Amino acid sequence: LRRDGEQRHRRYAGLDVTLHTTSIPGARARQLARSPAARDAVVALIALGLTLLVQAADHGAGRRALDVPGVLLAMVACLPLVDHRRRPLAVFVVTGAASATINGLGYALGPPFGPTVALFYLAADARTSGRLARTAVVVIAMAALHLATTAISETGFPAIPILGAIVLWGGA
Repeated sequence: LRRDGEQRHRRYAGLDVTLHTTSIPGARARQLARSPAARDAVVALIALGLTLLVQAADHGAGRRALDVPGVLLAMVACLPLVDHRRRPLAVFVVTGAASATINGLGYALGPPFGPTVALFYLAADARTSGRLARTAVVVIAMAALHLATTAISETGFPAIPILGAIVLWGGA
């Protein structure tokens, strides 16, 4: 789309034609909605919002309250999702490591939204089938890291996080 009042010259059947463009309300929003980068940003922001909501809502029973390091870790656990089209495996590793760090530092336990979305992106990426063995090793290692940091920060056996990981990550 062009800005209001901008002109575009075309030649049709030997005739010079000048088109004047006018903004259509909502056209810019529709154009953004079709943009993969905009959709990726929305997904990353939703994952970040949910991660922060879980951290802020439940910090009882010896859990660490949401603070600046927690927000920064949540950002690292979610915002790399915008780059999943270029480097899906790297995005999964970064988001998984940040999420495991969140758990290991004693912040509120909750679903690892960023790594889960990254894992689904990784599974849907066409390049994954060509490097399936390496991808499987990385996914299993990240799941083990995530569960280990959760177990370290828990006082009892982390049955719910383990079952959640099996359901969420096993589905991918």
